Amino acid sequence: MLGGVVAVTVVSAVLGGTQVPVPSLEDGGGTVGIPFRRDLPLLSAVFLATLWSGPMAAHEQLGSYAFHRARVQLLAGGVLMAACLSLAAETLAVDAAAGLVFVRSLLTWFGLAQLSTALFGPRLTWVLPLASAFPIVWFTGSFWDWTDAAAPDLGFWALAAGSVALGSASLAWTPWRRYASRHRSPEPG
Repeated sequence: MLGGVVAVTVVSAVLGGTQVPVPSLEDGGGTVGIPFRRDLPLLSAVFLATLWSGPMAAHEQLGSYAFHRARVQLLAGGVLMAACLSLAAETLAVDAAAGLVFVRSLLTWFGLAQLSTALFGPRLTWVLPLASAFPIVWFTGSFWDWTDAAAPDLGFWALAAGSVALGSASLAWTPWRRYASRHRSPEPG
């Protein structure tokens, strides 16, 4: 999966400026061209979110505290590596602002991918990120398009932080934690 993130970063740096014709609902329909790099963070986010579940996902839920801590560290390290690599590549290919927008998009879609993993399972990590991409593509440049907004836009950075927080909380709320919260013994007097 980390190899996929590296590949996406390289593709974005090399071919990111290529205009991809996509259908648009603005101005009576037709197609518009959007730079390829605006949608590539979605792929990296989904690749990273799949690190949460391995081939034995049901057994991994029963893992020890140390196992879960190591899994969280792997995921956090993967996200940090992807953010640094993407920022560096986009800064070299375009400029620092493009790198920051790429990282913000990566974080936003990563949170949605985590939420999708928690809601639909590890094989459907892509559902919510892809569903969120359609309005962005169809209404290019709209007020909710975090892939096109200026790099210092604090509202979209807050959206990215909220997305990661919600996604992380949804993965942390495991079946055994739900069970434990329902069956806690009352505190003594």
